[in-house]
Amino acid sequence: FFQPQYIFMNTTIICDVIYGAFALAIAYGALVGVASRVQGLIMIICGVVLVAVNRLVIIHYLYVSDVGGSITIYLFGGLFGLSILLTLLIKQKNWCCIYKCDREGTYYQYLFAFLGAIVLIIFWPNFIANPLPSQSDLKERALVNTYYSITSAIIMSYATSSFVTRCCKLTIMHVICGSIAGAVIVGSVAPLITQVWGAILLGAFAGFSVVILIKYMRCFRYLKADMMGIFWTFAFSGFVGGVASAIMAALVYNTADQILTLSEFILIYPAIVYGNLGVGSPRTAAEQGGYQMLGVTVSIGIAILGGFLVGVLMRWVGPLEDDEYFDDSSEWKVCCCPSTNTRCEKTATPCERVTIPPI
Repeated sequence: FFQPQYIFMNTTIICDVIYGAFALAIAYGALVGVASRVQGLIMIICGVVLVAVNRLVIIHYLYVSDVGGSITIYLFGGLFGLSILLTLLIKQKNWCCIYKCDREGTYYQYLFAFLGAIVLIIFWPNFIANPLPSQSDLKERALVNTYYSITSAIIMSYATSSFVTRCCKLTIMHVICGSIAGAVIVGSVAPLITQVWGAILLGAFAGFSVVILIKYMRCFRYLKADMMGIFWTFAFSGFVGGVASAIMAALVYNTADQILTLSEFILIYPAIVYGNLGVGSPRTAAEQGGYQMLGVTVSIGIAILGGFLVGVLMRWVGPLEDDEYFDDSSEWKVCCCPSTNTRCEKTATPCERVTIPPI
């Protein structure tokens, strides 16, 4: 693998690096406001190893098809971050501190979150189709199906949010999470869906189910700390996408000669052609579906167990005080003064204004 004075690098490795960074970004989304900078650094260092091990086992040893990353990116990242979150907040006093914090965002916070979701939605189809060969039907199907899934998820999340919100108003959290879930749920099966109604149904299910679950399931104690909706948007949708990939393994196999060339079939399901690890008899469609579910189980196990161990380590290094949760002023310079010629340095509560002398 390593040559003297060189590190081997190609587009496949770069894609794996991007996927690992995305999974850790999802995991850190569950820790916003409850983890310090030092704890975040520890999470990233340990998370890189766990992401690599997870993809190595699932993709290269079990030969699970996960082109868009529903299993190894979204499901793993969501459960990994939530496992760390629950480990950090396992004490009762910490839960009380979380409940007492003002967790409602401001108008500008929701506005920037909405703009960020729009950027993600625009570039997400290319992210899913990036590992596939260019100028191939697989890449075209992945792009088209992802757009259809996202579009149907957006429409359904808007409709469901207006239905469950008082006075038929919209909730920005519902719209953001439901729209993103449409891309997450179709990741593993995007290049395999030949009829667009399949992608539309998956996206509509994601938009509807995520909004309903966020509305009525956040009353549970252990879900209140998940303010970003990581569990419903990524973990739940990634799990459904993994189940869909297991079902699709049998459906595509029966009609493989109609929608896939031999080279494309080898790229998506190499174990059906060559067997496990290149030895033994090739798998059947049912066996491949079972391996797909095994990959989902392995990803869940590594994420939860790894998140628990990393969370235990993070609890002993640089923890936040009880009054520092969801307070950036403890580690960042925060200006809370409306005037442009005043400077606010938060040394006590309430903060003191210091007038800047004229230049």
